[in-house]
Amino acid sequence: MSEARTAGTNDARDEPEVQLFAAERLAFFTDAVVAIAITLLALDLKVPEGASWSVIWSAIGANANGYVAFLISFFIIANAWTSHHALFRYITRSDARLLWINLLWLLMVVVAPFVTRMVVDDQVYYQFRFICYAGVQSLLGVLLIRMVVHAQQAQLVMESTPTRFLSRLKTRALIVTVPFSLSIVAVLVPGIGERAYYLWWFGPPVMAGLFTLRRKWRERRGVQI
Repeated sequence: MSEARTAGTNDARDEPEVQLFAAERLAFFTDAVVAIAITLLALDLKVPEGASWSVIWSAIGANANGYVAFLISFFIIANAWTSHHALFRYITRSDARLLWINLLWLLMVVVAPFVTRMVVDDQVYYQFRFICYAGVQSLLGVLLIRMVVHAQQAQLVMESTPTRFLSRLKTRALIVTVPFSLSIVAVLVPGIGERAYYLWWFGPPVMAGLFTLRRKWRERRGVQI
């Protein structure tokens, strides 16, 4: 009788194969949603019309903000997805918290096409559209970092997963998250206004350079990263 009770407590969810399959399903679902969201980004791009090169270039210039916003959104989502893809290579099981963090992360991904359209719409107050766009991009990075931290703390990753690898995933997210978060504050400062856009362009490269210098400095001192 006790043996039957013990066998009954060994739920199928505890089987490593079942746990791995659940994690893989989550990864496949995420990949599909990200692919659709990136495709939707391009649907609102305006085709430049004209019967001559000069007219074509004028049309491109008139729609330049839309093209730039598309490229920024594309590369941010692509950067976030590559980190997500790299993380899930080491995920061996999932839990409810990882599932919900992942769903919130996907919410930011699917909202990206909407805020990308909004940020170039001059009929919307510029601070509102700026904060909405930067907020979505910031949360995309914050949720990814939370995903990495939880996967590490809850031991959802393989035991052989290098700590340095997980640290670099968080660093990659911070490279984008910090400039976009700072831009939300900057756009509200009198005298800066729309110039806060520069943080979107120059912030990530500067952050990447700073993290590279920090890593090299720590390596020279023999500090484990």
